Amino acid sequence: MAVNAEIPQNYKNNYAALIGKQGAAEILSALHGFVSSHTDIGYSGLWSAYYTTDLQANGDIWDIYSTCSYTPGNDQCGNVGAVCHCYNREHSIPQSWFGEQSPMKADLFHVYPTDGKVNGQRSNYPYGECSDGTNLGGHALGKLGASTFGNYPVGTVFEPVDEYKGDLARTYFYMVACYYNKNFTMANEGKKVFTWSNSKAGLSDYAIALFLKWTRQDEVSQKEKSRQEAIYGIQRNRNPFIDCPVLAEYIWGNKKNQPIAREDLVAAGVIDADASAVDEIAFPSLNLTSTNGYVRFEFLPEDASIYTFTTSGQLFNVTSTTSTDVEISLPEGVYMFIVTAEGKKQSFKAYIHD
Repeated sequence: MAVNAEIPQNYKNNYAALIGKQGAAEILSALHGFVSSHTDIGYSGLWSAYYTTDLQANGDIWDIYSTCSYTPGNDQCGNVGAVCHCYNREHSIPQSWFGEQSPMKADLFHVYPTDGKVNGQRSNYPYGECSDGTNLGGHALGKLGASTFGNYPVGTVFEPVDEYKGDLARTYFYMVACYYNKNFTMANEGKKVFTWSNSKAGLSDYAIALFLKWTRQDEVSQKEKSRQEAIYGIQRNRNPFIDCPVLAEYIWGNKKNQPIAREDLVAAGVIDADASAVDEIAFPSLNLTSTNGYVRFEFLPEDASIYTFTTSGQLFNVTSTTSTDVEISLPEGVYMFIVTAEGKKQSFKAYIHD
């Protein structure tokens, strides 16, 4: 299942546009803008999706709740028996928490194939940590018991094994960004994890502390990367917290309320190095004109990228195009532009007026 893939250019453009954004609301809104649009494969479509998203090297289903050997398709749950009897579709965010709404119901990023018996034990309890929880024995992974994490009145929780804690933390971060505009029903235990303000999704103090701990201790694995690439091939969206885990720190953690720094995105590999590193060689025919609210580029080389910067040096926008003529709408102000293509670049400066 090992896959190493280049982040698509459209996602690099999306990530580049995050530079300078600051605060949970602004960052989550921006992430929602490009993560939320994806293909809904439907609840029944999950079964066949697992043939590519959740397979181990030996062809068995990769189950985060057990070490059982499951053959894709053959061992799907109907009636659930003992541990290792069948695998089910486990909503890491229980359906009762969002009223079984679509597309959340079939979003592959949070619906994992898991042992049916352990799935039932987890029920709709929140994830957490417990010192003396009950494990179902044999090949079962995880345990159910009273929360021992911090001083939060959470009650009964299900604790997954350490290997998958970061996976699940980043899953919850993704769900908040992807469904930032959804007003979950917050039924039952969901109220202990999610918060809502003007129909905007958020995490409770308990969930923030728990999931930040987990994502820091359990870094992104090859399993997560491979699973994401397979999901991207099906849903056509990505989990930005797998691509760039530091985003969680800017929203909830130790970089909270700091503007997102370019160097963090470059270090994560989600954007290319600064366009200024490219040699300055002019394109002979390239022409720029500015009009009311627009800047127009004519005679662009093929596969060009246009980096738009404010006068303070903050990246405002990245436009990638195969067209030779492009117009970009901009608020009034002075901007620097760098056009890159074919390993060369040309710089421009222009005043855009209303």
